[in-house]
Amino acid sequence: MNEAKVEIFTYIFFNEPIKLPKFKKIIPVFDVNNEFGDMYGTKIVSGSMKNKLTKALFIIGKDGAIYHIDIPENLETPLDMERVRVELNKVYQSYTGVGCHG
Repeated sequence: MNEAKVEIFTYIFFNEPIKLPKFKKIIPVFDVNNEFGDMYGTKIVSGSMKNKLTKALFIIGKDGAIYHIDIPENLETPLDMERVRVELNKVYQSYTGVGCHG
């Protein structure tokens, strides 16, 4: 991500306010009204973690279009960062005219 040619805003969502260290490039957001979890389907609906947010990664363009979603079924499964790089490249190309709009 450090090689990105455009500015990438990175948000990390929590279902309730918690004390966090200062981040340089990550903006914490607290979903205290359950809007994000309900709207994007990231709220766990049963089990010991009911009503918590699951691990998920979204790539959303500056126009609000969702380009990629990664929601592992198992919370221990790592996010696919190589796929994220590919998807970020597609988004970048669509905004520079190099991709399908060029």
